Amino acid sequence: MILTVDIGNTQIKWAVFISGKFSLFGRCPLSSVKKLPLYWKDLPNPEKIVVSNVAGELAAEAIGAAVRNWDINPYWVESEPLQCGVTNSYDEPRQLGSDRWAMLIGAHSLGMGNVVVVCAGTATTIHGLTADGNFLGGLIIPGYELMHQSLGKNADLLKSDEGVVTVLPRSTQAAITSGIVKATCTTIDSFCDDMARSGHEPGKIILSGGAAEKFSESLSLPVVVEDHLVMKGLLEISRGITV
Repeated sequence: MILTVDIGNTQIKWAVFISGKFSLFGRCPLSSVKKLPLYWKDLPNPEKIVVSNVAGELAAEAIGAAVRNWDINPYWVESEPLQCGVTNSYDEPRQLGSDRWAMLIGAHSLGMGNVVVVCAGTATTIHGLTADGNFLGGLIIPGYELMHQSLGKNADLLKSDEGVVTVLPRSTQAAITSGIVKATCTTIDSFCDDMARSGHEPGKIILSGGAAEKFSESLSLPVVVEDHLVMKGLLEISRGITV
């Protein structure tokens, strides 16, 4: 049994893989990280634990406490220059977030050729990935919920309630929601064009993250929605480590 853990800015997610197949998925708020022993009390002893952590040292300490009874050291993912067939083209490879790195590895394992990999989470991250595993670079913009919250907090007359996406919005709520979706999808489409102009035309957009459904209908290229893409990458990473 392999336990994969993704510690993000707002949530902790985990997945259990048995014989390489997805078996269980769970999540809790980051604020409940010290309760992980309760969440995990019924899990069997894992053979390997692979963790992506972008939330800092306190979260790492809580994970250490949660796995102590299993007598196994977690493998803490860090972005590498080359891993699992993916080449990291960042100027300083370790600056790439471990969750983004795992997501790219997960996307590469799908074998879909040149793709744009998008995670629609707290932030929306956009990545160019070639068929041979070269991560070309990417963008980070505010996520769907973050944009809504920002507009609601900074203008008393603008309501952050979600509206319906329409071509010509006729309410404030629809104008905000439609604007956010259009701005995000225009940025993704523009990145696809940039990737094509660089000689690596993408054939698909791989879309993951909690807000993926908000954008899946409004993009120019064919979209493949992949749940748990980070977990798939962490599983790939687990295959290359020994305990």
